[in-house]
Order: sequence, then structure tokens, then C-alpha cells
Amino acid sequence: MTARSSSSPRRNHQYPIDDHDLISKLPDELLQMVLSNLSTEEAVRTSVLSSRWVDVWKWRSYLVLDMNMVLDSTPKERLQQVSVQLARLMTKVINNHRGRLERCTIQHYKSQCKDGTLQSWIDSVTGLKHTKDLTLINYIPAIRHYKRANLLSLHPYTFSHHSLSSLSLCGFSLIGPDAFCKCKNLKTLNLINIVISQASVLSGVLAAFSSLEVIVLNVNFLTPRGVLKIENNNLKFLQLSYLNEIDRMEVYATCLDVLDIRCIKVKRDNFILVAPNIEVNKNSWLDNHSRNDCPHLYCNVSSFLAQNLLHPS
Repeated sequence: MTARSSSSPRRNHQYPIDDHDLISKLPDELLQMVLSNLSTEEAVRTSVLSSRWVDVWKWRSYLVLDMNMVLDSTPKERLQQVSVQLARLMTKVINNHRGRLERCTIQHYKSQCKDGTLQSWIDSVTGLKHTKDLTLINYIPAIRHYKRANLLSLHPYTFSHHSLSSLSLCGFSLIGPDAFCKCKNLKTLNLINIVISQASVLSGVLAAFSSLEVIVLNVNFLTPRGVLKIENNNLKFLQLSYLNEIDRMEVYATCLDVLDIRCIKVKRDNFILVAPNIEVNKNSWLDNHSRNDCPHLYCNVSSFLAQNLLHPS
């Protein structure tokens, strides 16, 4: 029979199918729905079932390429070697995939940051696959603290492809905004367990994303103090959690509807918010007197904001 799919170009391959193999007689779109319930690894393995299944997985709309499960059970001295082997398999999956991607998640080891493999993956899934939602996670063994996250050094304009609308980074060190130049395409940015030299660098990174509507920040600064400034008139949702000891925090967002503050270290009077949709009463900030080393730590503000500030009477 000839297999066709509305989500992939018309294919003229004819596959010999056993009359008793009823599943393989289903059209491509139904087989792809079956594979959508499988992990990427399981979906790829279906290619060995028969010639009918060889190409079906290649048109799935998302890929999750995850080294973590293997590396978690790998002895420390073999992490480098095993990660290289896994990276080759991940590259093969990306190269064999056809069509475009809605989502792509890549969890890798530090080696891929250093040898150019990560850059190659990003170029492929954005430039060739037109990925809309990209998540990059740096594998950090339990024996290491995330503050020792690995340097993310990428080419300028790495994330500027017009199709990319959501970017999530986890477990990296960032040194500058070059990779984020001309990123007016991005609507959502998540920086989780990220290490940055100082607050001004993060301000520069955020300034490159003029069209952001959602920002989630969980960042540590190598150099404490400084001013973190967020100025974005398209911003609607801002979540700040565990930002360490900055002198001043300034947020200018005329369209901001949701402000979620989990835990930050900044003096009450040095938190400046200009957001007409949110009326912040500074008395809502709760001092945590149980920690003498953090006299200006304010916690649980998000619950107060949700109950009182987002819908003021």
C-alpha cells in the first residue's frame, strides 16, 4: 500500500505488508498518533519492526534527547566516554528526522558544550527543523553543585531563527548576550539554575529579547551586588526566584499582569516596579528573621500577590 500523511510530504514508497499485520495497514497519521505516546527512544526503535515502520517516527513533531538516565548510572570516570557515544546517537536521530519540530528537548553532558556538538544540534533543530520550543539542559552529576555549571559559549545570533518562540536553558554559565542577539522572535524565556558573572550581564541578555511576554528567572551571580533591570513593554508574566544579593531590582513593564516572586535578596526600598496593572504594597514583603545572614530576604510574596495584588479591590 502507499502510505500518506497530512503532516508529511506525499511519499510514493510501497511497503509489502503481511495481511495479518493490521496495525501496519493504518495510515501514517494514525501510526504517528500511536508513536506520540512513546518516548523518542522507543519511537526510534519501531523502525526495526518492518520496512513499513522505517520512516514513521521521523515525522513526529517533538524530540526528547536525554542522556540523564544513562549517565546517572555511569561511573564518574566513564562519564566523558559514554557521553560521546550517546552524542553520536543523538546526532544520528536529529539528522534522520524529517520535517519540522514543534518541540525539542536536549539533555547533554559538558563535553558537548566544549567540542561544538551542542552548537551543531541547535543549528540543526532551529535552522533546519524550525523548532518552535527549544529546551537545553546541561547534565550535572549529583556530586557537583550547579554553581559549577558549564560555560555556554555559542555563536552570535544562535537563537535568532524566526520560528523559535520559546527557549529554556538549565544548568549553564552565561558570559554575555552575543548568542541572544536579534532575538525578537522569542516570546518565552526560562533561565533555570543559571550562573552569570553579574547582574548587568543579565540585564543585557534580557534587553536583547524585546518581544518577550514570559520571563522565568532562577539565576546566581558570581559577583554579588549590582543592578538588575528589566524593561519590556510586551512582558505579561514575570517569575523571580532565588536571585542572590543584588543592590537594586528595576522592572518596567506596562503590560505585566502576573508577578510571581518566590525568594530574592534585595532591600525593600531598592525593588522598583513600574507596572500599571499591578499595585504592589511593599508591606507585602515578609522579612525572614530566622536567617541572620539574610536580613533582607523576602519570601512567600507570590501567594500575597496572587490573593491581593493581581485583583486589587
